[in-house]
Amino acid sequence: MDVTASLHELLAAFTSDLKGTEKHLKQSIADVGSEFRGSHQRLRAALDEKNNGLHTLLERQGKQIEILSLSINELLNERQLPKEQTLETACAAVESNPLDTPEVEPIDQPEDVIDARGAHLEAAIKGLNSKNRLIQWYLGMITVSVAFPYFRGTIEQIIALCQF
Repeated sequence: MDVTASLHELLAAFTSDLKGTEKHLKQSIADVGSEFRGSHQRLRAALDEKNNGLHTLLERQGKQIEILSLSINELLNERQLPKEQTLETACAAVESNPLDTPEVEPIDQPEDVIDARGAHLEAAIKGLNSKNRLIQWYLGMITVSVAFPYFRGTIEQIIALCQF
C-alpha cells in the first residue's frame, strides 16, 4: 500500500507541475502571438507607407512622361512646319514658273517622323522602367531589413519555448 500511496502522491505532484507548465506554455504562446500580431501590424503600416510613397513617385513619373511626350510633339511639329513651308514654297514656285523647276529636297515621310517619335518614347519608357526596377529593389531591401529582426526574434522565442 505504501508504494501505491507514494505513486499517487508522485502522480499528483507531477500533475500539478504539468498543469503549471501547460499554463506557462499557453501564456508564452499567447505572448508570442500578440507580439507577432503587433510586429505584423507595424510591418504592414511601414509597407503601406512605402507603397504610398511609391505610388506618389509613379504619379510624378507619369507626369514627367506626359511632359516629355508634349515636348517631343512640339519638337516634331517645329521640325515639320519648316518642311511644310518649304514644300509650299516649292509648289508655289513650280506653279508660277513651270519651266524653272527648282530641285526640292526630299521630305521625310510621315513614317520616318513616327519612327523617330517612337524611338524617343521607347528610350524614355526604358529609362522609367529602369528607375522603377531600382525603386522596387530598394523597397525589397527595406522590407527585408524591417521584417528580418521581427521574424528572427519570433523564431528565437519559439525555439526557446520548445527547449523549455
